[in-house]
Amino acid sequence: MDALAKRLAAYAAAASAATVGLLATATPAKADIIYTPAHQQLGTENFLLIDLNHDEVFDIALRNEISSTTSGHLNNVFAYGRAAGNGVLLGIGNRQFAAALPSGARIGSGAPFSLVGFLVSRFKTNYDLGRSGTAGSWVNVTNGYLGLEFLINGQEHFGWARLDVMNGSGVSIDTLLTGYAYNTVAGQQILAGQTTTPEPGTLGLLALGSLGFGFWRRKKAVASSQ
Repeated sequence: MDALAKRLAAYAAAASAATVGLLATATPAKADIIYTPAHQQLGTENFLLIDLNHDEVFDIALRNEISSTTSGHLNNVFAYGRAAGNGVLLGIGNRQFAAALPSGARIGSGAPFSLVGFLVSRFKTNYDLGRSGTAGSWVNVTNGYLGLEFLINGQEHFGWARLDVMNGSGVSIDTLLTGYAYNTVAGQQILAGQTTTPEPGTLGLLALGSLGFGFWRRKKAVASSQ
């Protein structure tokens, strides 16, 4: 019994330490992630409007723009914000092209957002044997994440849009929007691909190591049997 009492005391001390640590780093507001699945194709010479918070006013637009002259053809796919304060996350050290973020990348304050960001630019000339080229961070990217910022009642919020961007024939670019999300708490970051808010207490259980994990498993088993 003495050994068991010592183990319980040790577990209680670990739980208390984990709780204190969590309280010290707690954010002032609970985040809520609003995720919207999608399957929308950006057509040639077309717009695709993204209304992140579903207030019937678009926040970010995707644009596929083709220009043709006697010299050749140019196709740009770019994203832009509806107004100042709305925009897209640019690549590091690049003032023109939007970043193609991997899952889990942080999107938040201090990042280089811009009102306009190009995803892909393609060209083909009618001279020099039809010289062609492609530029941008989104060349043939599947399940990439576009970092977003936008305003709700004048307050800054962060979100993401998941895209597939593939080169087609000629200078065509096929762009598919497969989902988007945002954090309802003003000024609070979101991770690329994040669709839910962590369950309350989960971080505390993880801080307890194997003990917390075992408790979490038992908790889930009881819940599923009810």
